[in-house]
Amino acid sequence: MFGTIANTGTIRFERLCPAPLELVWDYLTQSELLGKWLASGEIQLQVGGSVELHFDIGTSLGYAIDSRDIGGVVTHCHPPDSLAYYFSDSITVSNVMFELERRSNAVWLLLTHAKLPKSLLATCGASWHAHLDMLIEQLQNQSPTPFDVIYESVAPHYERLAT
Repeated sequence: MFGTIANTGTIRFERLCPAPLELVWDYLTQSELLGKWLASGEIQLQVGGSVELHFDIGTSLGYAIDSRDIGGVVTHCHPPDSLAYYFSDSITVSNVMFELERRSNAVWLLLTHAKLPKSLLATCGASWHAHLDMLIEQLQNQSPTPFDVIYESVAPHYERLAT
């Protein structure tokens, strides 16, 4: 399922996660599980807590570097329903929010990434799409498809959306 891009520099994704709410929350917040679908690092689960993520993005996506560190601060933490933090790197500062809602034997996840410059909308859209697909595969106990395979398959769609 593709995400949407708003003219306001906001990307939104919805996913139905085939797992209990507490497990999805753990994948969003626990270091050892974050590294399986998003990035290695740590999130201190309290308002004002630090966010340190290390993305191993590889050179296949045309980046001059093969890894990227992103830091930030937790701005909202309400376990196990919602988590928000801002991302800060050498390029931009943006806001990420995860909202979770129990749906029978699954969890509806809404991811909103806001305050993105127009130049990053396509890249962030394809990246989040790939990461979320990897999360769903993890929750289904499947080996995740490599990030770059998913990214390259969806990037043209997000490039069209961002223009």
